[in-house]
Parts: sequence; C-alpha cells; structure tokens
Amino acid sequence: MTDLFHDAPFRNPSLSIEDRVADLLPRATLEELAWQVVQVAAGRPALPVHQEWAAKGVGSVLFVGGEELAALQATAAKTRLGIPLLAGIDAIHGHTLWAGATVYPTQLGLAAGWDTEAVKAVGRATAIEMVSTGLHWTFSPTLCRPRDLRWGRTGETFGEDQLLIAEMGAAMIAGYQGDRLDAPTSVAACPKHFIAYGDTVGGRDASECELSERTIRARYLRPFQVAVDAGAQTIMCAYQTVDGVAMSENHRWLTEILKGELRFEGLVVTDWECATRMVQQVKSAEDLDRAVVRCLKGGTDLFMAEPEAPAAILRQLAAGTLTRGDLERAAARVLAVKFRLGLFERPLVVGKPEDVLQAPAHRDLAHRTALGALTLLRNRDQLLPLEPRARRRIALIGPYADDPVVQAGDWNLGYKANQDLHRNRAHPRANSSTIRDGLERRLAAEGAVITYARGCGGVPMVPAHHHVPERRAQVTDDPAGEAHPERLAAAVRAAEAADLVVLVVGDPPDWDGEFCSTAHLRLPENQQRLYEAVRATGTPLVVILLCSKPLAIPEITDGAEALLVAFRPGQATGDAVAAVLCGDAEPLGRLPISFPRHVGQLPVAYDFHPASHGKVYVDDATLGYDRPLFAFGEGLGYERLRLVQPTLQHQNLPADTDQAVTLTVENPGIRTSSTVVQVYARLPVGPVSRPNRWLAAWARVTVEPGQRQSITIPIPRSRLAICDADGAWRLPPGAIEILVGTSSRDQDLQVLKGTVAQ
Repeated sequence: MTDLFHDAPFRNPSLSIEDRVADLLPRATLEELAWQVVQVAAGRPALPVHQEWAAKGVGSVLFVGGEELAALQATAAKTRLGIPLLAGIDAIHGHTLWAGATVYPTQLGLAAGWDTEAVKAVGRATAIEMVSTGLHWTFSPTLCRPRDLRWGRTGETFGEDQLLIAEMGAAMIAGYQGDRLDAPTSVAACPKHFIAYGDTVGGRDASECELSERTIRARYLRPFQVAVDAGAQTIMCAYQTVDGVAMSENHRWLTEILKGELRFEGLVVTDWECATRMVQQVKSAEDLDRAVVRCLKGGTDLFMAEPEAPAAILRQLAAGTLTRGDLERAAARVLAVKFRLGLFERPLVVGKPEDVLQAPAHRDLAHRTALGALTLLRNRDQLLPLEPRARRRIALIGPYADDPVVQAGDWNLGYKANQDLHRNRAHPRANSSTIRDGLERRLAAEGAVITYARGCGGVPMVPAHHHVPERRAQVTDDPAGEAHPERLAAAVRAAEAADLVVLVVGDPPDWDGEFCSTAHLRLPENQQRLYEAVRATGTPLVVILLCSKPLAIPEITDGAEALLVAFRPGQATGDAVAAVLCGDAEPLGRLPISFPRHVGQLPVAYDFHPASHGKVYVDDATLGYDRPLFAFGEGLGYERLRLVQPTLQHQNLPADTDQAVTLTVENPGIRTSSTVVQVYARLPVGPVSRPNRWLAAWARVTVEPGQRQSITIPIPRSRLAICDADGAWRLPPGAIEILVGTSSRDQDLQVLKGTVAQ
C-alpha cells in the first residue's frame, strides 16, 4: 500500500465503518471518487482490464481472478490512497465461470429440492471456492419471479412463489456471507434484479414493466426485503423500465423505497452498461454524460462495465449538474462494502484453488442437490424404479444424454458467450457425469447392455449473445436442426431392440438465459420428431427433461410411461439420474414452478386471481387458467405418503399471534420415502383482489416404511397477510382458510377453516 496515508484513521480497523468512510472521503480528489464508482470488465477484447485503469483507482473489476487479479490489486495498492479493488463475478450456482470449480444445479433446480439448508451449503461452498481465486463478490442470488415463462432467464430464478424465492435467497446469502463478512472465506452477495424484472411485457427480456406500485409490492418486493434483512451487501438493479423510468435512474424505487423504506445500507450496482442502455435503447438520456447524472441522482452507486463513465462524471461536475456530494454519496457506499469485507486489510489474498475446487464435500453436495432437482411427474404402472429385468437392454437416446455442457446450465464455461468472456476455458470433462456416464457406471456390474443413439442434434444454431452476435453456440453438429435420417433410423432400431428406452431431451442452451426469450415453449422440432419416432416403437419409455424452464409438452405426458424433470442439475447429473432410475435414491424434487399445457395459458402460476369471466378458453376447453399441465408443488416419490388429521393450533387466531398446523404423515409402503408438506393460506373474503391461495409454510418429512410421524409446522403471522390497496401488508379480521397438502392442486389439499380475531 502507499505510505502516504499509512497512519490515517481510515487505515485503522478498530474504528467503525462509518468513521473510516468519513475519514477517507474528503481525502479523495474528484477524479479518484469518479473512478471509485465504476467497474470495468476483463476477458473481452473490447474491454480489457488495463493496469492503467487500476492505476487510476477504478473501484471494481469483473471477470478476472487468480494471479491476474493479484497483479491488479498490487497496482491498486500503489495508488495515492491505496484503495483495494472490489472483484466480482457471476458465481450463480457454484463458481461456475472458473475452470474446475464445482457446478451445482441452477437456481430453479435448487428450488425443486425445497431445502434451504442445502441452498445455504451451496452458497458456503461457492464462497470457499471463489476466495481461493481472489474473488469476493458474486452477482447472486437471483430474486426475480418469472411471470411469462417465455422469458429466457426463468431458469435463473427460484420459481414462481415469492416466499420460496425469499427463503431460498436468504439461505444463499447466508451461505455466501458466512458468520462474519470480513472472514477469509466470506464473499458479498448481490441479490438481483431490483425490481419486477421477471414481469416484462410478453416475456421479452429487459422490456417495459407495466405494473402499478401496489402490484409490484404485492408480487415482487418481499424477497428483497428479506434479502436486506439477511444482510445483503449489494443489490443489482434491473435492465428494464418501470412505469417508463429505467431502474438504473429510478429515484422512487432505488432511493425512496430500497434505501429508505427497506433501509438498505449497501451499494446498488447497475447491470451491464445500463447507463449506455439509457442512451441507446431506453433513450431517456441524450448521451452518457446525462445518463450518469440521472443514475447518480436516482440511486445508482456503481456503474457496471462503463469505462467511459468517470470522464462523463468529471465533465458534469465541471458543468455543475453534479456536485461532490452526489458523488460522495455513491462512493461512500462502495467504500463501506470494501471496509466490511476487510479488503483494506487483506486485498491480495489468492489461495490455492487446487486445494478447494472439487473438494470431496463439495462433490457430495453437488450430488445431493442434483438428487433434489430430479422431479418425477409421471410413473405409470410404477415403471420406476426399474426392476432388474428391465435393465437388461436399455436404449439411451437423445441429443443431451451425453452432454456435460447442457446439464451444467447457464453462467457456466462452455455455455454460449461465456467462452469468449473467459478465453475458451472449460471445466475438465472428468468432473462431470452425464446420464450416459451414470447409467453405464451403475449398470455395468449387472451385465446390462446400453445402446446409445443421439437421434438428432440439439437445435438450429442462432446468435448466442448480443455482445458477440457473430459467435454461435457449439452444442450441436446439426446446423439446420434436422433429425438426420440415419441418426433417427439408428435411434429407432435401438428402441425396437430394447427392453426400455431412456430418452433425454430438452431446450437447448441457445434458448436459455439473458437475451434468449422464446416465442413458444415446445421442444425443438427435431427433438419432437425424435420423440414421436421412438414412442411409435411401443417400447416402454422414460423421458428425462433437461430443461432450463417449464415446457408445454402435453403429448409427452400422455405418451411416456415415466417423466422425470431434471432442470439443469449440474456436474452430478448422471450419477443422480442413475441412482433414481435404479431405486438407489428417491426422486426428491417438487416443482417450484408450474408447467403450462400451452403457451396461450400464460401466466399460469398457481396463485392466480380468481376474478375472471370463466376459467377456460372458448377455443379449447381443456385449457384453463387453473389447469396447468403440472402444478406448483407437484412431484412423486416412490411411495404415496398420507397426511392425516391436520389441525390448527388456533381456531380463532388472536392478535399478534403466529399460527401453526399439526398433522401426522404415514408411510403405508415398503420403502423409506419423503414428501414436502405444503401449507397454503386463503381469505374467502377480502378488501382487495388477491391470489386464489399463497404458500405460507412447508416442511420436508421422511418416514420409514410402515411408520408414521407427527409434525408441527409453524406459520408466522406475517405470511397470512395480504397486500392492501395502499400497498401495506395486513391480515384483516374474519374468515381464513389454511390448506395442507402435497401440491397446490385442489385435489391434493385439505382445507382447515379458521378465523382471525377482531
């Protein structure tokens, strides 16, 4: 570090964060402050991280780690003030953009496990792997709630319910940040994208959000309140506009609500080039100079990937449209996060990644969470688990049956433009088990014959990312998307000769993620033709869906004997799938999101508002607002557990008192089995339109064969409240219904009637 300020109070870790920031701010020049509120990105030729940027005192870097980051930190330490860099990366479901890191299921897959402790463990393991490479800031978790499933980032979310999102998000934040933020293995979390990013018009990514403030409060604000209460240090604002105002400049939402009402004390970072976006897409600012003014006055503290922002800020300071106070207000929050992380005391720490990446405990966790992602939705005649005789001749078919990239999911090396961002590095193939790997390894000793046939390619190739439109994803050798006749014929022959077909299909990476909204929710046509050809052979069929988000696949539901939705389960996919198919483990997943029958049903979330003229569409009576193909909370185990005699702790709930449900779970079967007991609330009458029902609590219960287990599930009073016309959460007196069951469907729920005291 520079010797000039070695004894300055801001260098004294025994002082409070507030005192250290207050001492440092007036020592900084306007240029030093301007650079502190900017982040620059590494890894792309268009935006290399130069040593001269570090020498200027840039506040943050993105997509650089290891010895490269250590060199930049060393340069930052030699600046006049010696302020360390805040180094961030998208470690979304593991440190997935670092070669060799452990890759867990994507957020939607993690949510299918309904296991907050497992999610917390993923956050903790990710932080440990991150800090070994010198990084200490992750742009995660995603707290968006997808409304239109055509939105490409649906798979990055924890599903459709805000309580599930909030609890999963809080658990992941706790894992990332640990018991102490300044501990050597803690990293700062960054919940995103504030706010209502998942409810843009038509599912079009980053489009207009046309919602009232009350609606946003009712549907989307609570997970961020929980995240703030959980101690999240940073929050990323969304790309889109809300009521016509870009979120990066939205004073109402960033300053008045997030920083004021929610009492968020951390820093707000824009998403990628949001100030530039205000000029080029939103057109709310004439140029970057005016954009940075509007952002800083609106509540932005740090500009992501905007290397021209410091010059624009300095020009506007000179012009008088920005003041030093405007700039200090943002820089103070950036500096406070650095102090809380302990970066002034240990900015150069880079460990030995080889000692922690793929640690045995992390690999075990990857397997456990992959099991949680596997959701069994159809199992006709109890085909699964497979009896030994059904394992003799298996035809394993499909473009994704042996594809470690597709199963690994988004924000991952090898996935779309990430190869450009990270210099074509990839995870070692040996770290991943594909479904082919898993089945061959599991069944080799039993003498099973597994015939593999790809059947078709993945998808017609399309531009993979807006930053590199000329690049195309390398996940298929089927450039026109055809199911080549010879491939299709080989798959049919394999199916005809088999005792069982395991068909692995799904949506391709090019249809998954940022900038990848889709017009429909079908399988690619070549995969659909492959399914139809294999189904026509009459061989018993297990379909495994490797999907980023729900797909409208009623024909597969009708035709396949078994359907296992895997989402994107990460590196342990193959071993987890083999364990479930062979009965070594039970499918643990329960849907965190509804599957539609048809794209025309959207939105099809379970908590629909019942105030509509009818519940079906006149041109197709099978399609209803309340008739998804598969419902939120749905999923099968290998035994059918029974929920017996649920009762309310308080028939008439007193004021300022929490509720609880007590019940017994019975297992009449021959296998140990588990289920997720789900508790919903509903107000028969209320002062405003409200959801038909909403999730209030849940508990996973495991019961030995022939046994029963009594449980009590607490329900905090706040979870029974509704958002009233003023946007406040209240529980009105009168009738209330508590619904207890194993999914959100009416037929799976028992209704308990109670009242709320006057």
